[in-house]
Amino acid sequence: MSEIKLSGAGSFDAGNDVYDYVGISGSGTVNGNLMCKSIHISSSGKVLGDTDCEGDIKISGSGKICGNVRADEVSISGSARFEKNVKCNSFTISGAGKVLGDIETKKLRFFGAANANNISSEEAEISGAVNISGLLNSETVSVNLGGDCFINEIGCTNLTVLRKDSDGDTTVKLFGIRVYSSGQRGNGVLSAKLIEGDNINLEYTEADIVRGKKITIGKGCKIGKVEHSEPLVIDDDSVVKEQIQI
Repeated sequence: MSEIKLSGAGSFDAGNDVYDYVGISGSGTVNGNLMCKSIHISSSGKVLGDTDCEGDIKISGSGKICGNVRADEVSISGSARFEKNVKCNSFTISGAGKVLGDIETKKLRFFGAANANNISSEEAEISGAVNISGLLNSETVSVNLGGDCFINEIGCTNLTVLRKDSDGDTTVKLFGIRVYSSGQRGNGVLSAKLIEGDNINLEYTEADIVRGKKITIGKGCKIGKVEHSEPLVIDDDSVVKEQIQI
């Protein structure tokens, strides 16, 4: 095994070797499928094939991986694009990221601007501006609104959506535009077509259908229909057009 470091516009053919470390600090390109223990991209590097990584994938530039990804940890602090599926134990975006395929992970953390399709996770923590065009399926989902979020469908056991002040002062900007700031009161809204779970607590949420057992509709919500099996709590500041106890 060996290390590969690209600091310019070069390229190399991955072949069938397993690399200890791959580092790209320029606009380098990895041709073919890549097998490694760790890969770090700090600029506009890209992998043209699948990436099978025993350890971590870190992208702090504008990297791109064109094939399927398997890794232990994936973290993005710049901007990144994944053109196919991502499977890992931990997936974190604190900058901007786009995944055209599906994400399968144990722990999901979105702190910046994220675009994804279908997501399956055990735990999901979202702060910032996200757009999930498919289904977010997770045991526990926590959304702290710092920007507008769209999640087409949410399926979970426990869901909490809040919009509140934070003690710290962490700001994330994308192309000069604030997408998340923990030091200011959030002004975002969560929009969804369907939310389904056992325990649901919502603030500033607009949804067509909310379905579950124990549901609390907090302030700032606009809900088309709520289907619930336990007593429903609705804040005076919110609107629910239809209520059905099942």
